[in-house]
Amino acid sequence: MGAGKSTIGALLAKGLNRPFFDIDEQIKAEIGKSISEIFAECGEAGFRQLEVRFCKIAAGLQNSVIATGGGCVESSENITLLKQGAKMIYLQISPNTALARIADIKSRPMLNTADPLAKAQEMMTRRVPMYEKAACHIVNGEGGIREVLESILRVL
Repeated sequence: MGAGKSTIGALLAKGLNRPFFDIDEQIKAEIGKSISEIFAECGEAGFRQLEVRFCKIAAGLQNSVIATGGGCVESSENITLLKQGAKMIYLQISPNTALARIADIKSRPMLNTADPLAKAQEMMTRRVPMYEKAACHIVNGEGGIREVLESILRVL
C-alpha cells in the first residue's frame, strides 16, 4: 500500500531484464474491473480468493519480478506459494509515506474511509509482523526510486 511495489518492481524487472508480474494488475486485466469495483461486487473475501489464484500463477514463474498487493501477506497460503522459489523483499514505509504517495485514496478500497491515516496505521500494525516474517530482506522504502532500487540490488 503505497510502498512502490508496482513502480519499483517494473523498474527492477527492466533493469534485470526479467519478466514482471504485478498480481493486482493481472487480476484487473483478467476480471476487467478495477480493484475498487471487485471489492464492491465481491467484498474483500472475494478479492482475496482471486489474489490466491494469481499467487499460484506467480509462484510458477521462473526468473521473474513479482509485485503483490499490500494484503497478500495476510494469507499464509500466499506466503507459502511465493516463498517456494522467490526472494521476498519487504519495502518498509510509514503510514504517512504511504498516504502521501497514493494519489487517489478513493481507488484504494481498504483506505476509502473517514480517516485513511488511522486505517493505514491499523493495517500496518497488523501486517508489519507478517511482512517481516515472510521477507528474506527488508529494504527501507522511504527514499526515492533510485535509492530504493539500489538498496534492493545490494541485498540481492
